[in-house]
Amino acid sequence: MSPASNAVRGPRADEQMVARLLAGLEEAIRDRGYTAVTVADIVAAASTSKRAFYENFATKGDCLLEHHRRFHAGVMAEIAREAPRAESSFEETVVGVEIYFRAFVTKPHLARAHLLDVLTVGRPGVEARAEATWRYVRGMQEVMATERGDRPAKVLDDARALGILGGINEIALDMVARDEGTLVDDAVERAVEFVRSIIRDLPTVGEAGSAKEAT
Repeated sequence: MSPASNAVRGPRADEQMVARLLAGLEEAIRDRGYTAVTVADIVAAASTSKRAFYENFATKGDCLLEHHRRFHAGVMAEIAREAPRAESSFEETVVGVEIYFRAFVTKPHLARAHLLDVLTVGRPGVEARAEATWRYVRGMQEVMATERGDRPAKVLDDARALGILGGINEIALDMVARDEGTLVDDAVERAVEFVRSIIRDLPTVGEAGSAKEAT
């Protein structure tokens, strides 16, 4: 089940109003934090009414789920657009990491909302985060499995890919907890070094195949 189907939309969902409400949600989260935000806060920030909200979303949680879906779709689209322009395979990975990381640490209220608060929505929130996680994982695996002039195709297994994403998320959350939003460049460097430590010694496709045959 995709995050899009997890979010329960209202009976008269309208794209322009949905976008307006999502912007209101983001503003309200920034000002109060997701836990404290109410539907009244969202509609006030969006300069609209509760009636308009419930015509588009069933609950506050459904509004967050839709924001989560669109936020990650936007990050993934930016990575797909910018990463292939990198001069080397490692730089391609770095670009992807930096885009993902900066999307969170430049808006710490969204880091909390999308990494932690979305889980409070219940099973749909867990499914939405898992869906996004695996899309990032498959994207990283595709990059590493593509042979480039500076390196052969490499195998990034699920465990290492999940470790990369989990580590980056923890660095972002640590930065948010410490309120170190002005040290974005330092945090990006930490994230890049962490990723480098994992992908440096990945086996090539041929080496991975030989290891499987040996077992």
